[in-house]
Amino acid sequence: MSAMIDSRRRWRLRRGALGALATLVIALRAPLAAADQPPRAERFSFRRLGTADGLPGDSVYCMLQDGSGYLWLGTFSGLARYDGSRIVVYRPVPGDPESLPSSLVFDIHEDSSGTLWIATDGGGLARYSRDSDAFKRFTHDADQANSLASDRIFAVADDTYGWIWVGTADAGLDRLDVVNGTFAHYGAASGLPSDTVRALLCDGDGGLWVGTTAGLARYDRDGDAFTAVASIGTVTVRALASDDDGAVLVGTEGKGAFRLDASSLGASPLMLGTGSGRLLVRALAKDDYGRIWAGLDDGGLRILDPGSGALASVRTDAESPGGLSHDAVRSLLVDRSGLVWVGTRGGGAAAYNPRSKAIARLAPEGGLPPFEIRQILEASDGALWVCTDGGGLVRASARGEINVFAHDESDAASIPGDRVICVAEDRDGRVWVGTDGAGLARLDPSTGGFERFARNPATEDSLGGDTVWALLVDETGVLWVGLEGGGLDRFDDETGGFAHHRPIHGDEGSLSGNSVRALLQDSRGRMWVGLWDGGLTLWDPAAGKAIARFKPSSDADSLADASITCLLEDGSGRIWAGTGGSGIDRVVEVGGDIRFAHLSMADGLAGNDIVGALEDGRVAVLLHV
Repeated sequence: MSAMIDSRRRWRLRRGALGALATLVIALRAPLAAADQPPRAERFSFRRLGTADGLPGDSVYCMLQDGSGYLWLGTFSGLARYDGSRIVVYRPVPGDPESLPSSLVFDIHEDSSGTLWIATDGGGLARYSRDSDAFKRFTHDADQANSLASDRIFAVADDTYGWIWVGTADAGLDRLDVVNGTFAHYGAASGLPSDTVRALLCDGDGGLWVGTTAGLARYDRDGDAFTAVASIGTVTVRALASDDDGAVLVGTEGKGAFRLDASSLGASPLMLGTGSGRLLVRALAKDDYGRIWAGLDDGGLRILDPGSGALASVRTDAESPGGLSHDAVRSLLVDRSGLVWVGTRGGGAAAYNPRSKAIARLAPEGGLPPFEIRQILEASDGALWVCTDGGGLVRASARGEINVFAHDESDAASIPGDRVICVAEDRDGRVWVGTDGAGLARLDPSTGGFERFARNPATEDSLGGDTVWALLVDETGVLWVGLEGGGLDRFDDETGGFAHHRPIHGDEGSLSGNSVRALLQDSRGRMWVGLWDGGLTLWDPAAGKAIARFKPSSDADSLADASITCLLEDGSGRIWAGTGGSGIDRVVEVGGDIRFAHLSMADGLAGNDIVGALEDGRVAVLLHV
């Protein structure tokens, strides 16, 4: 799908880009705070990441997003670093002491200084250096009492005092002094319930929790010893996670999961559905909606909303290629964008977007006209307005209810034409609709009727043309209308007439072309006008004249193309202009001078015909046909 979205939540789909579109899947983009309003039916669709994508192995036992945003995945075939498009793999290299010491990676941890620590089974502990892209190994040495107690490491964490804690498979818990590289050892004599440490957690208050094969223990810093948590019992603790209020979530082997009060040490079971008290919980996480995710040994996922008690169970479905990749869940991670990553044994990793809770599927069988979609607008009331090329205007409520506004020759208050190109909402909640050949219309939501505006050569202040390609309500509430062949019109709400702005030969204060395809008001209040036949005009909306006009020239840093298709201001205030055949340009302003930096297929774009530009929160995403 080729689309664009601007700061007013407007998507534009270029004519011809979709063919005969029969189904529309729309993210309503509900805020994360709306966790107390779950959807009627949530569809868990995952984006999978496996060996076919470059992972070294399909058993993902641990995951971490580091401070730079990279996703690290520990597998039984090496360590992977993922940047969203490319995977870099680290494995042991014979004869290279700075390579990863073992392919069996059980845990990854980033400490407060930004250093990465890798827990391996058989290779000890490794510290990763970003500067050298190499590993320093910490291993057991029988001749050194202060070396690592065992090379079989299951867990690693750091506390607020800068200590690195290392949980071993068979030699208790170690504490690393990073300054001198020595380890202190803790075992049964220190109150540890077992010498096999499966999970570690340093909570927000600095408390250290240790999950072992014989129960849970908390570190007493004053006594430099551990105290067993009686409420959890002597069960094997497989997973630990922090809850929002300082409580600790505890996943066990065969006893389900608990919520532990960090002050009273009282534990209450999490109600995870069928067999809740017998589940083997291998991983725990809490998403941005406040829901608790429990990864089961061979039973997929259980997802609990603590507030409502609502529970979802997610299992692998061979008939659903977008479903969970495997039922054997080994790790969970909620990244900073809110995506939930699920690491499995045998199925690689899979990412789920909780925002898809608010996704509704709109299709012809539900009332959506079976025509191409030109633009989508999310209105102030949460409804979606969908422009179709031949099916009129569609309103989809937040609940997915569809209402179609179609042209009716016998009804003067109906929409003037069914080929709808663009839509905008003004300050009063009125919806403006631009059509292909039938002019402009304004919908009164209270009556459902349209007031029509069309070109009338006998009336000077009538609409300047009947094909409306772009609409913009500026920061003062004024409506601007971009026309095919008719320039730019400004609507006067008091008189109901239009002021026309067209190119005038020799007048640098006029528009640079007749066909307006894109309109944008930037964060500085300036208005940018993208023209199909005249490049780009920087417009002063108050004065009603051009500040500057830009077209291609022999200068390398001039505008790349005279045909502008879309405009975007990103989160850093940079202006991007998509073109009809020369890629996308970024406006560069230095000392009041405006030049352009170019991106095209030569720089890695998949195509030079840019339909739309969308910022996803981290980078600008370009879409083309």
